[in-house]
Amino acid sequence: MTARNMLRVVLTPPHEEGSTSHSDCEPAAQEPPLTVEFDRDAPGDLETLQFQVFSVTDIPPEQQLLRWNGTPLRRDTDVAIIDPAVCQELHLSVSGDAPARAGEEEKEEGVDLTPLQAMFPQYSQKVLAAALSLAGGDLDTACSMLFEDGDTLAAQVEPVPTPSQESGNLDTDRKRMAFLQRIQAHVDQVMTYELQSMLDSAREVIPLSTILLKAEEAFNASQQSGGGYPSDHEYQVRELLRWFKHEFFSWVNEPKCQSCQSGGTKLVWMAPPSEEEQSFGAGRVEVYQCQSCQSITRFPRYNNAGKLLETRRGRCGEWAQAFTLCCRAMGWKARFVLDFTDHAWTEVFCEGLQRWVHCDPCENIFDAPFTYECGWNKKLTYVLGFSNEEVVDVTRRYTKNFEQVLTRRTDCSEEFCAQCLEMVSEMLMSHLPPHEVVNISQRRAAEQEELRQNVIREELKEEERRQRISGNE
Repeated sequence: MTARNMLRVVLTPPHEEGSTSHSDCEPAAQEPPLTVEFDRDAPGDLETLQFQVFSVTDIPPEQQLLRWNGTPLRRDTDVAIIDPAVCQELHLSVSGDAPARAGEEEKEEGVDLTPLQAMFPQYSQKVLAAALSLAGGDLDTACSMLFEDGDTLAAQVEPVPTPSQESGNLDTDRKRMAFLQRIQAHVDQVMTYELQSMLDSAREVIPLSTILLKAEEAFNASQQSGGGYPSDHEYQVRELLRWFKHEFFSWVNEPKCQSCQSGGTKLVWMAPPSEEEQSFGAGRVEVYQCQSCQSITRFPRYNNAGKLLETRRGRCGEWAQAFTLCCRAMGWKARFVLDFTDHAWTEVFCEGLQRWVHCDPCENIFDAPFTYECGWNKKLTYVLGFSNEEVVDVTRRYTKNFEQVLTRRTDCSEEFCAQCLEMVSEMLMSHLPPHEVVNISQRRAAEQEELRQNVIREELKEEERRQRISGNE
């Protein structure tokens, strides 16, 4: 590609459209202009260029407002007119409304897919339109549908070809590699919970004496009444859940405006993380615009439990990470549990019950594993538990019909899944003293037998009947 076919893209904040200056909260202000390659001599319209811009900015084409040499570009613009010899900069601003095609009628109210495209860039317009249609045009309902079961809807709207229609081995290898990479990423994540600095940070924020005192009181009361859990450990876990939910962490749908502190912000695009944000594991940054003062607020999706103890906010992934770290700081055996259908929580090995127990900090629920399948109506696929000692497929614990779940597990074969988790677990245990390996192996064998038996309770607990609370508060 020659220099004549190179363009710089200068990102302009929405509230300063048409200006080349940047606010302090705009990440592009500290970054050099992005570089885009395009073939000026090839036929095509602006849409081709917009997708190239999308590939380096993560800003969907529908939200891009491009100007070249001071002239707004329309979707039917021929890229041949864009001559870097005249002007080597494209000025890019972001809007919730896409520039209309020449002669295209205005979209009817209620069918704009732009908000959904910003929140769910992994899905096509066809899938987003289907979700909005099924939701009766209600954006919030469509969002909930996509968060909870977007992959299933995508499979229905755009079915994946059967193996007989595909190249076969290549597709299988890609799926296996993606599965392995996902597992490795979460193994790396939970290993950070063992860092002394992380544990110390958690111990500094946990009101230990208060939690132990309230747990002891609850345990003594249960003993007098002749019911409850067999040890005070279970009550300690329940009290930590209560404190975390109601006193420590906060749920974020849309963050408050950093300028005027109003709650009326709207997601406008996804931005790359700054160097500092990246150092705390942020892979992406949600950028919100205040509907009152038009200021920009950044919401980094941190993937560092220690940092989350400082910010004390997020969604289910952030909640589960920070809570799992707190459990480890209490000295308990704990797992970060990932639901591949987009949720996360914690499991704690409770000494009194002598088993792993489901703990959801977002919902403040304890030992209610059928919550997601029965109360939330989730179509579960893979539910994996990650700790510094092992990775376990715990899906059977959370479903009443594992055979049905199996029909949705298409990332890899069951044999490959089992081999992969066993391999990773052996690697994690290889660094432990022999006596610990023996204890872990015995506990693993007992858990596997528990999961294989998969004894199904007919009667649901109250928490397992209710719909989701987190995200709607």
